[in-house]
Amino acid sequence: MSGFSVKRVNVVGAFASLWAFIFAFFPFYRIEPMEVLIQQAGKQAESYALTKNLVSYNFFGVLCLMLSIVAFGLYIWNSSQLVRAAAIIVSVVDFISLMLALIVGNSNIKDIKSIITYAVQYSGSGMKTSMFVKTSVAYGFVLELIMVLIMIGSYWINEMLFRPYVLGNKSEAVLNPLEGLVGTAKASYTKQMAAHMHMKNTVSSERSEQSSETPDEKI
Repeated sequence: MSGFSVKRVNVVGAFASLWAFIFAFFPFYRIEPMEVLIQQAGKQAESYALTKNLVSYNFFGVLCLMLSIVAFGLYIWNSSQLVRAAAIIVSVVDFISLMLALIVGNSNIKDIKSIITYAVQYSGSGMKTSMFVKTSVAYGFVLELIMVLIMIGSYWINEMLFRPYVLGNKSEAVLNPLEGLVGTAKASYTKQMAAHMHMKNTVSSERSEQSSETPDEKI
């Protein structure tokens, strides 16, 4: 692996992962009391208001934060095809973790919804839980999602937009982040096959020589 160089830094990926780290502390998900609950419960309805950021939401939210830090380091280092591939993989895992954080949910929010649901069923009013409390993703989730998607596509954004139009590098964009690695693997495979064929031919020629020498010895 070659050393660090500023010229190799994936600026787009680095900035996106940095902002993904920051946005992890923004409001991610919230639950708010509706007018019906406020009218019935008064000030007590305020106790049902809850806002969680990504870090305090659940385990997968914390994992997203950690992955954004790892991705930032990889996009800064960006010293080889393997590092680039690792950065993309980490970004994809970050996206999966973000979706899992949303799907799994938060225990406190689940508890509040369960309490309201139980109260509605107990009263026999026939009203729905959604009429008492409103749950929704906050702007932090939207910002986090945008940054993670930019992280995933940062290599291609960097090659096709940032490098030619911002840095003024007009050389042809390399759209395959593993191009050099694939080329090296192919060259290594070709070399191994050539060595194998050479050895096979050598053994075959030695055997043919031995078989041709055997009749002479008998004579």
